[in-house]
Amino acid sequence: MHSVFASLLLFASLLVFVLEVLIPVPVASIIIRNKMSERISLPNYNQESGLAKWVALPKVELHCHLEGTLRFSTILQEAKRHKIQLPSNDEAELRKYFLVEEKVDSLAKFLQIVDRQLIIVQDFQTIVRMAREAVIDRCMDGIKVVELRYSPTGLQSAMKSSKIAVTLAEIHDAVQSGINEGAKLCQADGVPIYVGLLCTGILAKGQTDMNNTAEFLLANRGDFIGFDVAGAEEKLLDYKDIFDRVHEAGIKITIHAGELRTPQSVANIRDAIKSLHASRIGHGVNAIRDPEVYQLVKDSSTHLELCPISNVRTNAVDDIKTHPIKKYLDDSFNISISSDDPAAMDITLSYQYGVLHRTFNFGLPDFFRMNRDALSVSFIPMHLKKPLLEQYFSIEAERRFSAKHEESGQWAAA
Repeated sequence: MHSVFASLLLFASLLVFVLEVLIPVPVASIIIRNKMSERISLPNYNQESGLAKWVALPKVELHCHLEGTLRFSTILQEAKRHKIQLPSNDEAELRKYFLVEEKVDSLAKFLQIVDRQLIIVQDFQTIVRMAREAVIDRCMDGIKVVELRYSPTGLQSAMKSSKIAVTLAEIHDAVQSGINEGAKLCQADGVPIYVGLLCTGILAKGQTDMNNTAEFLLANRGDFIGFDVAGAEEKLLDYKDIFDRVHEAGIKITIHAGELRTPQSVANIRDAIKSLHASRIGHGVNAIRDPEVYQLVKDSSTHLELCPISNVRTNAVDDIKTHPIKKYLDDSFNISISSDDPAAMDITLSYQYGVLHRTFNFGLPDFFRMNRDALSVSFIPMHLKKPLLEQYFSIEAERRFSAKHEESGQWAAA
């Protein structure tokens, strides 16, 4: 890690003052302390003996929900600040209440647990902190490009319990402020990260809410790089008019589909590609259940944002060994790896890389290939992709990375 004392001197006392006001923990704990220790509650980091090599690997993450990045420590600290009565004083019990560290029986149960975390969203300061820490944590994990997605109306609903009337614009400003603060801190520490923002509509909130989300997106299209639809899967074609409006405005679309084992969920993959203008599918893990849909995804080169550990936790697949990611990779599908709701599951993208390496024997060529595919289909501006490709993800960058790290011997099995 680079020394940051020079950076602090450059920014002088004003930066220190601002950071001390905005960040509830000391400045030094975010900037000066070893990056990995900032993850206050990450047992999986400690359990993964070879994690450092996966952190060192440059990564692109396309599928990460801002609402799923809340650190457990932040939940507890913000609950205390807001004087929120939690269901228990026992940390182990609170972990069970707020986190999904084991497999649950359904996506609905998973979402129910994750949504509990939003009880702490009582003011804009919490939103700023959540967004700032989301960026810092991705940066600490070796991610060079991340697309964060969030639901403006979802955060607005969460804040209703605070009895403060807030607009979508105010919530969005807080999210952007946090992202900018996090990115600047990473840049000042010599570890730049590019963050793109997607606007998410929640199907379960109904037509009116979906329309409001789409209108907000269209009114603020310069702030977003794409549109996402998430939540418990319904019949996507019922919302075709919304997808048409977004597409006609030139906004790129990714859609959660195929995350469930149901015929409708699998059919949603087909409809997303054929009728709803999706260039990417969030998850799509169950495309394998329908030969026609499977072939459609392959032939159309539609990108699948795969989130294997999330798929296990939500019961989309039986276990990690039965996840179809290796079949997709072997069959030349356009795929990448993402963490979905990382802090809510107490995982990171690097930890997941280690799991996939041990389970499927994925090596450096596999991971570089998937990251190149991810960068290629990312919704970030085209002019940014070439320098990022050349620096981190090209064939030549892969050779440089391999040559740099092979002397240590830690990549011998990768």
